Amino acid sequence: MESLNTYLKDSPYVKKLKKVLSVKRYDHTIRVAHVAYAMAKAHNYSSKKAVVAALLHDYAKNHTVKKLLHECDKYHIECRKSELANPELLHAKVGGAKLAAHEFHIEDADILNAIKYIQLVDQVWAN
Repeated sequence: MESLNTYLKDSPYVKKLKKVLSVKRYDHTIRVAHVAYAMAKAHNYSSKKAVVAALLHDYAKNHTVKKLLHECDKYHIECRKSELANPELLHAKVGGAKLAAHEFHIEDADILNAIKYIQLVDQVWAN
């Protein structure tokens, strides 16, 4: 992978994120991409996979609850009771499980699972 800043500058994901995320959420996403890049390098993991997952982890974060629930129904995403009680938690499943695959044609299971499950890291950092 070329340098992170070059990748971010040329990334089709970044262009789309600028259109769908609030400025605050976009800035958060870029910071997460920097952390993911550093962690991947430190642990000899694919920096590209880590950065793509980091960039797309909040792709559905600005969706309304109604839209998140609609996407879950549309893509047959199973929702736990805790997620139905707090539907904003579904953004990672919706973004990771389906939208990244459908809108960005991502098929790599490592990337999709990282997007889907990174919400657990977000919850720990938020506390």
